[in-house]
Amino acid sequence: FALQDGLAFMAYGAQAIAQDEFSKCFNQQPRRHFSLKTFMLGPIYCAGWVFRYFFLFPYRLSLLLAATLFFFLALPIVLYFKNDEWQRWLFRFYCQAFLRSWGSQIVYHGEKPRVDRPHIFVANHTSVIDYLILSAHEFPHATVAQKHGGIIGFMESSVLTLNGSLMFNRSEKNDRKVLAQKMRQHVSNPKNVPLLIFPEGTCVNNEYTVLFHKGAFELDAEICPVAIKYEKQWADAYWHSKTQTFTKHLLYLMTRWALVADVWYLRPRPKREGRSSAEFANEVKAEISDVARLKNLSWDGYFKNFAPPKEKQKRLQEGPQTRYGEVLMNRMRNISPRDRTPRLRRSSSFSNGDPHPFSSPYDESDQPPDWTEGHQSTHVRNQILVALEDRTRRTDMLRAVSARKADVVATWKRYTKMRSADMQRRRVENSSWRLWFKQRVQ
Repeated sequence: FALQDGLAFMAYGAQAIAQDEFSKCFNQQPRRHFSLKTFMLGPIYCAGWVFRYFFLFPYRLSLLLAATLFFFLALPIVLYFKNDEWQRWLFRFYCQAFLRSWGSQIVYHGEKPRVDRPHIFVANHTSVIDYLILSAHEFPHATVAQKHGGIIGFMESSVLTLNGSLMFNRSEKNDRKVLAQKMRQHVSNPKNVPLLIFPEGTCVNNEYTVLFHKGAFELDAEICPVAIKYEKQWADAYWHSKTQTFTKHLLYLMTRWALVADVWYLRPRPKREGRSSAEFANEVKAEISDVARLKNLSWDGYFKNFAPPKEKQKRLQEGPQTRYGEVLMNRMRNISPRDRTPRLRRSSSFSNGDPHPFSSPYDESDQPPDWTEGHQSTHVRNQILVALEDRTRRTDMLRAVSARKADVVATWKRYTKMRSADMQRRRVENSSWRLWFKQRVQ
């Protein structure tokens, strides 16, 4: 043990505080900016404020109330005749009424996929209005949502459930099991309303994307990715449920000049053979992040509202301790002046449970390969870590190697080629396996 070891631990804690990428995903920008420019334009700003609150807001509120009255008067009639086409039109009409009440200017890029096979729409999540924006275009969606109270709870129980939407309580494990079965049943029938899922599981501030949970990618259905990007100079669509009720969020949007956003419909894709659900989810998230110009991170968004399970907390604590113990054991076996101080490295994907943030100066098993240098290095390292955590893939690979022990290298190459569509994916696959083998050799 050396003094530098303790300093390294202190540096690690300081880095975690100074480079807190997790909190940045949920920070809300100040919605009022006062500067010399706004002071000089004070009369114009005051005139705009009066117009927005005393002319735009009453008009938009009246429009939404009229649409709400029409919707709830027409809904029993539509349900009585059991006409699916009328019901879908009515849902789309109501979603469009919400958008008009916010002065929305939505630009849709590409054609919205109409797939006659089992499929799921997935999108990045900023607010509840994401669902309204997508359901107002061409055809509505069913969705999977956390149970809420207040206005959202009323709309969930009395409206959304009518089109096949599924509600659950995140804190109840039994709800999750039942939910997975209901999702499979809904997706298996292409005639049902297309299912829209937000795999992040929480609202993010539309500057980052966090971990896509793999549940939606395990249903043996095609994935239709959708990327949503809001222009915050007109209105900040991010809803932080801890600091703002949904009613205040709606009133805020109604008193802005406009809600401006871009929506990209990406090419539907099935899960390729040999690809795990975690890899598939990471691949879709990377594409959405790239199109919407969002920073791709691997943090688990559930940590925003729920602490990690005790088992995972213990594993995250024991991982660095075990790794540091290995460094000390190696130092005792081979004492050398150059090995006195272990180097500390903080993984950008600690949320994925990377158990090896400590490494000795000359242990290259945890170091990223040279080809990851560049503007996409963070994304590539995330891919390597996701591949490294895929236990199913490891089992398949080991079986393939054990079947042909005489030619391990050829089997490795054939296996990675089968799982990779391009050279970039093949490099990720090879790098993850090198790390996996080196960790176990040590």
